[in-house]
Amino acid sequence: MAGDDRVEAVREESLMTAEDRIRYARVLTEIGELYDAEIEIAEVLEQRPEDLTALDLLAKIKHMRGELSAAIACWAQVHAKSPSNLTAHVRLNSMMQFAQESERGPGQFLVLGPFQLWRKPAAHLELEEVFRLFLARRPDEARERCEQFAKKYRGKDADLYKLAVLADAWLAELVGDYEESKGILENLGSERGFETDGDRILALARVYERLGSQELLEKAVQIYKHLQRSFERVSVLGHLAVLYRKLGDRTEADLYEERFQRLFRLRMHRPSLADAARAAAQRYIPLESLSRIRLADADGLGDPTPREQAISLFLTGDVGAARGLLGGSDEVLDLKYRADLAIQDGLREEGIALYLQSLEADPDDVRVLEWLLSDPESSGSDRVAEYFRRPDVAERLLLRLHAGLRSSPLRASLWRQLASLNRILGRSEEARRCAQRAASLEEAAAGRQRAVGRVLADSVYHFVGRAKGLIHEVWAARRPAQPGRGGFLEEILGNLTP
Repeated sequence: MAGDDRVEAVREESLMTAEDRIRYARVLTEIGELYDAEIEIAEVLEQRPEDLTALDLLAKIKHMRGELSAAIACWAQVHAKSPSNLTAHVRLNSMMQFAQESERGPGQFLVLGPFQLWRKPAAHLELEEVFRLFLARRPDEARERCEQFAKKYRGKDADLYKLAVLADAWLAELVGDYEESKGILENLGSERGFETDGDRILALARVYERLGSQELLEKAVQIYKHLQRSFERVSVLGHLAVLYRKLGDRTEADLYEERFQRLFRLRMHRPSLADAARAAAQRYIPLESLSRIRLADADGLGDPTPREQAISLFLTGDVGAARGLLGGSDEVLDLKYRADLAIQDGLREEGIALYLQSLEADPDDVRVLEWLLSDPESSGSDRVAEYFRRPDVAERLLLRLHAGLRSSPLRASLWRQLASLNRILGRSEEARRCAQRAASLEEAAAGRQRAVGRVLADSVYHFVGRAKGLIHEVWAARRPAQPGRGGFLEEILGNLTP
């Protein structure tokens, strides 16, 4: 029977879709299991390299782990591969940044990486010169240059022509001449091919919103609703919420505010109650960890299985009902959740027995093994020691832990498990060494998590060419208060860009 359960567990995992894996990784990320979440996302990207949701979640994981260069690279790919083609404003903004950085004159080449140079197109250099004039407080000359640029490419290159006209409108907007900017954009809309151009109407909506009359605010609403039908963006919903509030329609404003929050949480990969319940019903996630999740919303599943229903009930606080739904089941996953509930009720021996029973069918569950070996009281249990002293179990687990440490040598939990296993097997010196390594890694991790005294990349600007953090890293040691004086900062160290 145990063998059948093991085969069933493996089969269920192999049947997980890419969406299931992303959902599972999202929950793991929320509970702080970043190593395992990254493994799941890597599996998805191996099958679907263009999956933007997986790539965006990988960027979040990299950022949380402090791997900022990798995070920026992932976000740059997401931005480049996004189905939305509204990129004109981003391109103009990038050119403004380049113009600001090269005040002594336009650089002919762009640095892409070590020993890699890319020659800028002539049109790129011309627009850079426009922004250089603007930054030199010569906006009239800059706009005149824009008009010349537009005439040069009209009828020859629609993209460059549009970019020149949008640049002219943006410069008018930047100097506060909103009526002029509005006229430029509306005139562009009367030309063939630009009537429904997304970049044009998005810029026009922004100007309408700045002008702020009732009629123009209503026109801006219509533009954002048109954009929303094409693709759902957080910024579009946010603008609609603000516009309806300005128009005095509180009902619509509240509706779009709610939709904005939902989509924002989704873009931030915050799991919902339905996500957590479905993910935990497919793969074991300790209930104690699930209880710490900040759920994006409390909407449950439409037609839940008994296990999904039990997990939903637990997460909404009805532990008794959850226990009742799981109580009669001997399926492997349900045994683990029954063990979790028993531990929560203080029935430690019953919980240990259920965990060990589940391991007979699924001996490689890393979270069950971690709990049994990492918890000092449980790892000292005679029943646990008897199980791990079995030659087949000990050999299998040692191989798994050493393989895990080869790929993730800085993972403190693996060293902690290895210390407990060596102690159970009577290898005291090896156990002491592994415990010391685990303690050192845990201390280092705790230091990285301190909110006060450290910042990584306070902000990052433009992906074109080079991505820069305005503040790369700052450390500030805080000394404790002394009699007669308060605490104070000392040894402020930093690495800032110019």
